[in-house]
Amino acid sequence: MMTNITLDNIKLAVQRIAIACEQSQNRLCEADSQLGDGDLGVTMQKGWRQIANDAQDWPDDLSKALFQCSKSLQKAWYFASNGFYGNGQILQRKPPARNSAY
Repeated sequence: MMTNITLDNIKLAVQRIAIACEQSQNRLCEADSQLGDGDLGVTMQKGWRQIANDAQDWPDDLSKALFQCSKSLQKAWYFASNGFYGNGQILQRKPPARNSAY
């Protein structure tokens, strides 16, 4: 069974990811300190919280909303924003599925 991905689905997922990052911040920082500089939890929490906060202002077009995710993420976590930007570009080239869901 195929399920369409809608803008509302993405907004809900972003909220859930932001909450999960907040709840896991200390654990992620601790794990990152074993291999890196120990700031992964803080960075992920800031990035996903920024996306979740900005989601209320997203345009109705899913590809444009993904571009907005990229812009939101750039505010807190520049290097991770490329994935959202690239997926937004891909979706702009695709004809919309029925009911504007992808």
